[in-house]
Amino acid sequence: MSDSQPSAGLPEDRLEPSPEHSTWGRNAMRVYLGVAAVAFALMVSEMVHGESGFGTFLISIVTAPWSGLLMMPARALAGRISPGTMRGIGVALVVLSALLNAAVIRGIAARAQRDVGRKGE
Repeated sequence: MSDSQPSAGLPEDRLEPSPEHSTWGRNAMRVYLGVAAVAFALMVSEMVHGESGFGTFLISIVTAPWSGLLMMPARALAGRISPGTMRGIGVALVVLSALLNAAVIRGIAARAQRDVGRKGE
């Protein structure tokens, strides 16, 4: 399919700007991932020192709602899995949650840019 042809059944105006081409979406995603990277670095430093603080709080906010959804299964597995394995799983889930939220934020910002552009027409 070429760029000039609309996809099957979708009107042309729904196709642009796509989240991949939206400057608002790209900028919002970069800001979110920057905040998530700072929160992740703080959380890892707290984990190395064996304490929890602002980084742990911030990462739970940044990865919401996924952090809340994963809390109950994590508590159930806590007695069956070694602490090192549990930390590894936690770090992987934090990264995946942040990437999923970044994609959602990019889409929301792209849609906002598209809707503001329509008001100007």
